[in-house]
Amino acid sequence: MDLADIRAGMLFSDVHALVVQKTTGVSKTGSPYADITLRAGSSTVKCKKWTYNAEKYDHIAVAGKVVKVGGKASMYQGELQGTIDLLEPSDKDPNDFAKRSRFNSVQLFEKILEVIEGFTDPLPKYVAKTLLTKYKEEFCKSPAARNIHHSWFGGLVEHTFSMLALGSRITRFYTDQYGALINRDRLLFGIILHDFGKIFEYDSSTPVFKHTPEGVLVNHIVTGTILVHNLATEWYNQKIESGEVMDEYPRARFERDRDILVHMIASHHGKLEWGSPVVPSCLEAVLLHSIDKIDADFMHVLDLLESGKDGEIEGFTERSRTDKAQYLTFQKANI
Repeated sequence: MDLADIRAGMLFSDVHALVVQKTTGVSKTGSPYADITLRAGSSTVKCKKWTYNAEKYDHIAVAGKVVKVGGKASMYQGELQGTIDLLEPSDKDPNDFAKRSRFNSVQLFEKILEVIEGFTDPLPKYVAKTLLTKYKEEFCKSPAARNIHHSWFGGLVEHTFSMLALGSRITRFYTDQYGALINRDRLLFGIILHDFGKIFEYDSSTPVFKHTPEGVLVNHIVTGTILVHNLATEWYNQKIESGEVMDEYPRARFERDRDILVHMIASHHGKLEWGSPVVPSCLEAVLLHSIDKIDADFMHVLDLLESGKDGEIEGFTERSRTDKAQYLTFQKANI
């Protein structure tokens, strides 16, 4: 039986799945238990293992390893949950259970490079092209997040490409409709590099995508802003040394331009409570945050619709738990 075949009220057995996360606790009666999240491709099921014996199971239920489980499924607070009776090791390859982008990541990457080649401003063009070229393999492999949206191999390049398509259309519309002075290069630069630090935040060597030490200590926003700041400064200093910088591009103007590019990365989460050290303070930064949220929300809902999992209410998927305490349901009939 496959993980995707499990439904509420069903007994399941011989299910092989990847352990994504495991936490342990103690029940009100003093009995140890474990919460184990299992994944196989696009299917994820949260499970309970009651009367959890750490000495027996800790070396089996490890994030990144594949296990073989058996038990019973039920609905709990609008979400499918498995109760595990049998928990054994599996000899299957963890990569066989990974979820991957439905698109060719290298082809998407090349299309993103084409967008960069179309930049008219040499500063964002140099920074974006240099970073993507240097880290092509990591950029094409990394997820855009560990949960919620684009949480698969190739998720980052897929998310970036989708946002570029939205950003280009939005820029064209508002420029034509209102004559808005949107700096296209600046917006698309922010889209391309807003999550670039994710390649350092997550370990993409396994489909679990654990946080790296850098991801815990620094996080992708800080890493991204440092990379952009340093590379932009390097570009300007090289221009100074070669004598290419003319009087009309003094250091004060360069520093303003550089800081705006850094601001695009720093503010893209939109709110301080969502992790941004600053809030969007220019038109392009406001658009970047909105486009990012549109694509993330769309993909999260699409995942729910395509999961095939039923919620408590007939015709609806299981509940979404985005935005912390927010609970939403979506009609499966909308597909």
